[in-house]
Amino acid sequence: MAESNKFSQDRSPGERFQTAAFFFKRAALDLISPNRFGVSTEYHPGKSPVGASTPYVLDYSAKGMLSRYDMRLDSNGIAMIRHYIHQGDGYYHSPVKIAHFGLACLNDALAGRPFGTLAQYRTHLDWLIANYTEEFGGVVWRVPSSAPKYELAFNYVSAISQGLALSLLARTEEGRVRARAAELSESALAPLRVTVADGGLLATGKWGPCYEEYPTIPFGHVVNGFVFCLNGLFDCYSAFGLLGAKELFDSGLQTLREMTKVWFVRGWARYDLRDLYSGSLPNLATRHYQYLHSDQMKGLAVVTGDVFWAHLARRFERQAMNPAGIAYSYYCKARKFL
Repeated sequence: MAESNKFSQDRSPGERFQTAAFFFKRAALDLISPNRFGVSTEYHPGKSPVGASTPYVLDYSAKGMLSRYDMRLDSNGIAMIRHYIHQGDGYYHSPVKIAHFGLACLNDALAGRPFGTLAQYRTHLDWLIANYTEEFGGVVWRVPSSAPKYELAFNYVSAISQGLALSLLARTEEGRVRARAAELSESALAPLRVTVADGGLLATGKWGPCYEEYPTIPFGHVVNGFVFCLNGLFDCYSAFGLLGAKELFDSGLQTLREMTKVWFVRGWARYDLRDLYSGSLPNLATRHYQYLHSDQMKGLAVVTGDVFWAHLARRFERQAMNPAGIAYSYYCKARKFL
């Protein structure tokens, strides 16, 4: 059976209806008001090491995250997010969104915006420092949910989780728990050196080494998750001077550059590259992810000083404004997942 049919063949009529409702709701919101946070204008990593006064490269806001990602805060003020489509209405503690939210609170505080505070940033940082598992000769922040599109069961490891945790740890304040943050950061590099076949996050595929948001075979190579991981590796190196982080960043960045040659399909971009391994239908990005890809490329241009990434960012933005590309992308997504 072709990979493109796996997800749909195993679903009940009720689950098919849930998927359709989820898809059309997301599509409508994406077309009317695509979710975008932009790049922080105060992010200048070349001027000084990353630290507590350094905003995150993507300018998330705490209030915007709660409303846009269907998040809520628990009784301790820790961010929670809803499980994906078929897993009920429950909310859970995702290390991905906890790190995201902590970074958003820091950006709010540094920019003097209301809602996000330094106290909230510290609360989410403390959660990450206290909630990890020791595996692969290092530490991981597992995601206590599942990813049915990639056949991943509950509690999977993810490069986006590692990368965002690294970015938050890199901004730990001096004299607080910064030494502990540096130790955890170095340990968090280990799973990025373990192959997907061995349960880790490293996929050495057609374009070189990639750190997988969804570690599965055939490889997925989800673009945005890979870049979030690269951001974390750069932050880690800048903050703590860990050469292992710099080596992983450099090799991953070269892979990402090679991947750009196959990202685009008929004037739009892929969300992942799995179809190039499996022969399935391409999984194209939503308009939101087109803009996210653009902002991520702008961030890489700031980090590297390479105009290649700035040119790529403009290409994503032009595509996101093209009605023909928008229509084609949602046509393809409907065929693939409905």
